Amino acid sequence: MNKNTLYWIIALLVLLNIFTMFMLWQDHWDRKADFHNQRLGMFHQAGDNKPEFIQRELDLSKEQTTRFRRYKKEHLKRVNQISEKIHKTKTLLLDETFSNNPDSLKIDSLITKIGNLQKRLEESNITQINKMKEICNPGQLKKLKILFNEVMLKAEPNGRKRPVHNKQGMHKSKIKSIK
Repeated sequence: MNKNTLYWIIALLVLLNIFTMFMLWQDHWDRKADFHNQRLGMFHQAGDNKPEFIQRELDLSKEQTTRFRRYKKEHLKRVNQISEKIHKTKTLLLDETFSNNPDSLKIDSLITKIGNLQKRLEESNITQINKMKEICNPGQLKKLKILFNEVMLKAEPNGRKRPVHNKQGMHKSKIKSIK
């Protein structure tokens, strides 16, 4: 095999490696976005006239529903703002990573920023859960905990199987213990 052919083969393999790494990285972020969207999906469905899943499952009163919708609106506004910042920062990270002379300090700084934004996102989720806990009676609180456990298990990014649900969307073994 001559030198030119060897160089072309090596160049092709390097390009294939870069392409594969990019596809794996992109798939990783797509799965994270799917996971996040599934978690948010329990709070709302399209159309204001349809009862939201969680409101229906918890059988919220009119006053509870009003408070829940206000909390949900505030939470989604915060989450969307943080998510947009995460997306922009990831774009900067990707741009820096593929620049001709990537700055490792800048890359590290961007990764730290993404981590801090992700922390704020999780803190916002916990704040939302705590606000929801405030409006629930003890029976609803038990169901709320089960719903959150169900959503977290159902939306696991590692591909675990979804639990079996009844027509109301709740895990069969958990419902029996509530009734």
